[in-house]
Amino acid sequence: MGTAFQSRVQPGDPHIPLPAGRRFSPVLIVFLVALALRLFVLCQVANTPEFAPDQGDMKFYNDWARRIAAGTLTDHQAFYGLPGYAYWLAILYKVVGFQPYVAALLQVFVEAATAAIIFSLASLAFDHKAADESPRRVQTIGALAAFGWIFFVPAQAYSSVLMPTCYLVAAFWFVVWWILRRREARPAARGFFGLGLLMGIVAMMVANILFLIPLVLAAVWLRREWSSASVKFTARARALASASLLAGILLGVSPCAYHNYVLAEEPVMLSAHSGINFYLGNNAVANGYPKIPSPLHADQQGMLRDSITWAERAVGHPLKRVEVSAFWSGLAHQYIHDHPLAWVRLLGTKLANFWNVLQYDDLGVIRSFQEDGVLLPGIGFGFVAILALPGLVIALLRRVSSSYWVIGAVGLHMASLLAVFVTERYRLAAVPGLLLLASYGVVEVSRGLLAHRWKLPVIYAAALALAALFVLQPSTPELTNHDDYNSALADMVRGHLDRAHDKLARVLAAFPDNAEANFAMGNLYLAKGDRDQAKRFYRYTLDLDPNHDRVLNNLGVLAIEEKRWPLAETFLSSALRIDPSDAKTNYLLAEARLGKRDLNGAQMALTEALRLQPAQPAFLKLNDQLATERAAATP
Repeated sequence: MGTAFQSRVQPGDPHIPLPAGRRFSPVLIVFLVALALRLFVLCQVANTPEFAPDQGDMKFYNDWARRIAAGTLTDHQAFYGLPGYAYWLAILYKVVGFQPYVAALLQVFVEAATAAIIFSLASLAFDHKAADESPRRVQTIGALAAFGWIFFVPAQAYSSVLMPTCYLVAAFWFVVWWILRRREARPAARGFFGLGLLMGIVAMMVANILFLIPLVLAAVWLRREWSSASVKFTARARALASASLLAGILLGVSPCAYHNYVLAEEPVMLSAHSGINFYLGNNAVANGYPKIPSPLHADQQGMLRDSITWAERAVGHPLKRVEVSAFWSGLAHQYIHDHPLAWVRLLGTKLANFWNVLQYDDLGVIRSFQEDGVLLPGIGFGFVAILALPGLVIALLRRVSSSYWVIGAVGLHMASLLAVFVTERYRLAAVPGLLLLASYGVVEVSRGLLAHRWKLPVIYAAALALAALFVLQPSTPELTNHDDYNSALADMVRGHLDRAHDKLARVLAAFPDNAEANFAMGNLYLAKGDRDQAKRFYRYTLDLDPNHDRVLNNLGVLAIEEKRWPLAETFLSSALRIDPSDAKTNYLLAEARLGKRDLNGAQMALTEALRLQPAQPAFLKLNDQLATERAAATP
C-alpha cells in the first residue's frame, strides 16, 4: 500500500489524495475548522468590555493608529516603537471607520492560515521516505500539531485583541514552510526576493522575524535538494539567491528606513526603542522578564515616554530618538562589560524562562479571558514544552534531517529573546515548531509501543521526566504575583472590581511598597466610589514615587470635582512638568484655571491641548466657553 501511495504522490506533499467522495483537502479542512473556532472565540471576546483597546500595548497601537488616521502621519522624529501594525490599523480605520472588530476578524483568518501551515509542515519535516510507512503518519502528526495550535490558550487570546503577534507567527512559519516546500532544483532568485520582501514588511510590525535570515541563508548554501544531476545550484546562483533575499528585506523595511533617515534625519533602520528594550533585558535588576526598573513606569506608553525624559535629564539637554536609544543601550553594554559573569547567569535565567511553565502575560488578557469563560478549554506553554523537548531528542536521535529546520527556527526565535526578555506573547512564535516536535514524539513513541519496540519509548520516558523537571521549576513570588497584577488591571477595565481587589490585595501583601500596585489599588477604590481610600493609596504612591504623573493627574481630577481649583492646578502643573506632551492633562489644567478665573492661564493650557490633539470635541467645547468668558470679561 505504501508503494502504491508513493507512485501517486511525491514524498512530503501535504496535499495527500483523499478517498473518492471527499471534496476538500486535509489542509483546507484544518483551515476551516481553525477559522470556525477562532471566530467563535472572537465573538465571545467581542462581547466583553476588554475588547476595547484601552490598556497596555493595545492602547498604544490603537492611539497611534487613530492619530495616523486623523492625519498625523509623523512627528518628524525617528519611530519610537515599530510602526507597521499602527499604520496597518490606520489604513483599516480610514476604510471602515474605527472598527477594532474588523482588525481582529482579519487576524482570525491569519490564525487559521497558521494552523494550515503547521499541518502542511508535518509532512515536510517528518517524512522519513521509508517504503513501509503510511501517509497517515504525517497526517496524524500534522493534525495533532494543528489542533494543538487551535486550542493553545495564549494563541486564542492574542488572536482576538489588537496586537501584531499573529502576523509574526504566520509569516515566521511560512518562511520555514517555504524552505522545506521548495524541493525542485535551483529555486528562482525571485522566490527569495519575495520571501525577503515578506520578512521585511513583517519586521516593521515585529522585528524578531529577521532572526530567520541565518536559517534561509543556511538553506541557500547547504540544502542538497536544490541541486540535481542535471541542474546544479551553483555558487553563483546561491550568491544571487542570497542577494535577492537581502534585497527583498531591505525593500520591505524601506518605508521605515525612509521615514527615519530622510524625514527624521536619524540613522535608524526600524525603531529607536531598541535601546530601552535592550537595557530592560540587561541591567543589574533584570530577571529575564520585562522588569521595569525605577523610575520608569510599567505601562508601555509611560515607559517609552519616561525613557526619553530620563535620558535627557541624565545628559542635561534634549536628545534625538537615536541618541536616546544609544543612551540606554550604552548603559546595558556598560553593565555587561562590568559584570560579565552576572550577565552570563542572566542569559541562563532567560533560557530557563523561555521554557518555564510560568505564564508571564504582560497584557493580562489570557487569565481574565479564561476566568470569564470566553476562551475554549485548551493547553498552555508548559504542557507543550514538556512534550516538545523529548520529541526534539527523538528527532535528533533518529536523524530526521528535515526536522532540523524546524528545530533551527525554534532556536533562532529563542535567541532573539535572549537579547532582551521573555513574555508569553514573545515566545508564542516558537509554539508551532514545539507543537510539531511534540506531536512527532507522541506519534513515534505510540508506534514503537504498538510494535513492541521498547528502546525508543524508554528514551522518550527518560527525556520526558527530565523535561518536566526543567519546565516545572517553581517561580519566585514576585513573578507569580505579576500575573495577579496584570490580570487585576484587565478585570478593572471589565468592571470585575471585587475580583480585581482580591488579586491586588495578594500583590500588596507580598510587595506593599510597589508604587504601581498601590496606584492600581487607588484606581480600584475610585472605581468603587470610595474617594477617601483612593486618595490614601494615591498619597502613598506619591511617597514611593514623587514623579508619578498619573497619580498627580488623578488627584488633579478629584480636586476639580471638589472645586478645589488651586489644589487642582498644583497637581496638574506638577504632572505636566513630568510629561508636558499629555493633551488631556493640559485640558484639565485649563479647566482648573478657568475655575479659579485665571482666563489667560486657562487659554494657554487649552491652546497647548488643542495643538497636541486638535480634533477633540471636549477641547473645542471648552475653547468656545473660554471665548465667551473672555468676551464677557472684556470692558
